[in-house]
Amino acid sequence: MLRIVAPKNLGVFTRRECLGQWLCFVWQLLEQLHGRRCRQRRNWRHSLRHRRKKNRDQHPILTPINSFDAGIWEWNSYYVDVISNSTVSDFHFNPDDALIRFNVSGTNNTTGYCRVTIPKGLLYSENGWQVTINGEPVTPTIDEDAENTNLYFNYNHSTKTVEIMGTDAIPEFPSGTPMLLILAVLAVVLTIYKRKLQKASIQSNQE
Repeated sequence: MLRIVAPKNLGVFTRRECLGQWLCFVWQLLEQLHGRRCRQRRNWRHSLRHRRKKNRDQHPILTPINSFDAGIWEWNSYYVDVISNSTVSDFHFNPDDALIRFNVSGTNNTTGYCRVTIPKGLLYSENGWQVTINGEPVTPTIDEDAENTNLYFNYNHSTKTVEIMGTDAIPEFPSGTPMLLILAVLAVVLTIYKRKLQKASIQSNQE
C-alpha cells in the first residue's frame, strides 16, 4: 500500500517553493513504487525457487533406459522398458506363455537392480506376477497405473537370466504376421485377375 504525503497548501509558497514541494512529492511517490516493485520481485523469486524445489525430481534416474520392441499387436507397437544398472541383453517376449525373458550381467560382488515397465495391453497378471532369476523366485515391488505395470527387484551381479510371467498376454497375431497375410491375399487376388485377363485375351483372339 502506497503512503504518500501530499504537498501542503501551495498558495503561501513562491513558485520555486511550489516546484520543490511537487518534486519532493514525485520523488516520494517513485520511492514508494520502487520499494513495492522490489518487494514483489523478491516475493516472485522466492515463489519461483519454491516451485522449482517442489518440482525437482528427488529420485532421478541415473541409469540408462533400455526400450525393447515387444512386437506389433492389433496394429499397435508395444515396448517394454527396462531401467537397470546391469547390461541387459537377449530380450524375448513369448505371448503363448505370457512370458518376458532377458539376461542381465554386471561386475561380480556388486548389487544389480531392474525396474521393468510392462504395458497392460501387452501382458498383465490377475493372480500376481512370477519373477525368477536363474530359476530362483524373487518378490518384486509392484507399482502400476492405468496403462503400465512397474516391477522392481534386485540381485547379486553376475550373468543371469530374468523371467517375468503374467497370466494373460495379448491374443493377437505377432508382429509381421498380419502383413504376411495381407500380402498372401493380394498375391492370390492378382493371380486370379491375371488368369482372367489371359483367358479373355485368348477368347478375343479366337473370335
